[in-house]
Amino acid sequence: MRAIAFLLVLLVLSAGLGRALLVRLRTEPWTRLDQVLFSVALGLGVCGYGVFALGLVGALNATYLTLAAAVLGVPAVWGVRALSRSGSHASPALEDRCGLWLFRLFGSLLVAVGVTALVQCFVPPGAHEWDSLSYHLAAPRAYIEAGRIIELPTDHHSYFPFLTQMLFAAGLVFDGFAAAKLVHFAMGVLTVLTSFAVARRSLGERGGWIAALTVGLTPVVAWEAGVAYIDLAQALYVALGFHALLIYLETRTSQCAALCGAMCGLALGVKTLSLMPVTAFAASLMLSRARVRHLAPFASLLLVLGAPFYLRALVLTGNPVYPFAYSVFGGRYWDAHRARLYAGEHTSFGLDGSLPTVGEDLRAARRPHLPPSVADRVRNLVLAPFALVGVPRLFHNYNDPGPLMCIGFLAVALTPLSLLARRAPRPVVVCAGVAASWYVMWSLSMQYARYLIPMMPILAFLCAFGWVATSRKIRWFPWVGWAAVVLQGLVVLSQTVPRALSQAPVLWSPEAAERYLSRQVNVYAAQRWLNEHAGPHEGVVLYEETRGFYLRRPVLWGNSPHSTWIPYARFDDGRSMVRWFVGHGVHYALVNLQFSPQAASPEGAQRLRDAVASGSQAGLLLDWYREAGRYGEPWRTLLADAIGSGDATMVEEASVHGAAVLRFRDLPEDGR
Repeated sequence: MRAIAFLLVLLVLSAGLGRALLVRLRTEPWTRLDQVLFSVALGLGVCGYGVFALGLVGALNATYLTLAAAVLGVPAVWGVRALSRSGSHASPALEDRCGLWLFRLFGSLLVAVGVTALVQCFVPPGAHEWDSLSYHLAAPRAYIEAGRIIELPTDHHSYFPFLTQMLFAAGLVFDGFAAAKLVHFAMGVLTVLTSFAVARRSLGERGGWIAALTVGLTPVVAWEAGVAYIDLAQALYVALGFHALLIYLETRTSQCAALCGAMCGLALGVKTLSLMPVTAFAASLMLSRARVRHLAPFASLLLVLGAPFYLRALVLTGNPVYPFAYSVFGGRYWDAHRARLYAGEHTSFGLDGSLPTVGEDLRAARRPHLPPSVADRVRNLVLAPFALVGVPRLFHNYNDPGPLMCIGFLAVALTPLSLLARRAPRPVVVCAGVAASWYVMWSLSMQYARYLIPMMPILAFLCAFGWVATSRKIRWFPWVGWAAVVLQGLVVLSQTVPRALSQAPVLWSPEAAERYLSRQVNVYAAQRWLNEHAGPHEGVVLYEETRGFYLRRPVLWGNSPHSTWIPYARFDDGRSMVRWFVGHGVHYALVNLQFSPQAASPEGAQRLRDAVASGSQAGLLLDWYREAGRYGEPWRTLLADAIGSGDATMVEEASVHGAAVLRFRDLPEDGR
């Protein structure tokens, strides 16, 4: 398959480029696995920035990407040869192989989980892959159709660091969503291998296997390995940055400090939230009394590899971390009201000022958020690890629960064992400090379970140390640990295997794929109609919806909280709004009534089902939005006014499954 061929070429190219760049680095303390991991990760970062550069100059197409790969292939070939000839250093603890056959047997659980995730890579993104359909894949798709990186002013996520999305863009160019998903899958595999390498260096092969199992059998990791998100890419660079930090503390060489800075910079290029671990790593370096000549290369590569996307956001919006920190930097297309709404959305996850009960996540709707006091925050710091296991729905999108949207119990159960050891080696102390500081920052910002994925390799190291230390004191403990590993592995497989089997027909049948998407994404049929009937340059504004990946037309997000780019306050009536849209090349609106505020109540949901069954969605939209001012967004009444005046007409054949498609009437400049 072309997607697999694309991935193999990308990985080989990255390995060679990375090794060529690391040629001056002392590798005597490294194992062969270390060298491969650092080389591939660094090379992937270089490839991502290469795609970014091509996009900026308007060369984002298959021809220029192929030409760039051919040019970079010359040093890559040399790097691959150097990597194949490089030596390997074995950790002194590696000879401890007692009982390792059990860990290798349990490693088959990792393989099984990996196979089910690999199947998902060839399944079209569905309803639960919201971020992929909204911007992880949708924004790169828009760039590809334009042939360059363009500004998407109504999608504030498009100003985020987009290093991984650049690799997705390359995958989309050559083989669509499957190649993009495989990139993230590969980064998940590399993350598990890095967890193994970090723990094996200090704790032996047994510790490496424990760490790998802890990360690979985490439910949300197993889910993310089959989707085009970016958390596993962030986890990879954070884990390698931590690995380089530990090697530096052992060797005290400027090369290892530079490598740590490079990995931290690439982590920042993947996601702004990498500021949390990067801050902890920098603090660890300074507390270790690192010399200035070591800190300088760390900081230099951190800035060089981490800054480009922040500079782009600064140039376009005036805010390097747009739309965050609005009170500090401000920003175009944003204001204080939207900043409050966005911050409120983030703080709504996890624990708040109320004490959760056992059945808290079984409610039809979550209780209103209660701002926590200082005492509540301290209490939540203690309770959150248990709540992540006991009431995981609170730490995910409450309206989209799933058995894999949690971190499971393995890391929560094994991490405390590391605290019971009387003496901990320095790497464990550093790891505990990084994990504790990162956990506090996570708890005080956005308690979202998925945002703990990059922390899992750090926690896995503590889990491995706790396992090894406890096994030396309690001889029967490994049997309890193995039972826990098997239990979590079977829980994960009980969800992933049936899903993979049920979706297998989608892999080889286009008709099955179409039926799958029509069931999964309620706006898919409407978007398919727009692709077939709208002009190639006729844009579509999405209302109550952001998933535009399957649209092959220019897309705007219409809801007011996304940005101030659409000047709703200037519109006197629906006609003036329609005139503005048509003047900006937007000729259609797609309204997903399923996510209208009125549909949130049981009565509203029933009315929507009745309207879909009877084909009266136009009447329901007009009825709901005519008096929608109390929901706080003026576009709803403006849209209803445009329908009433005939300036927006319902396209009946495209309006199905709760999605309403409207055609805007072309208006002359005087609006008549």
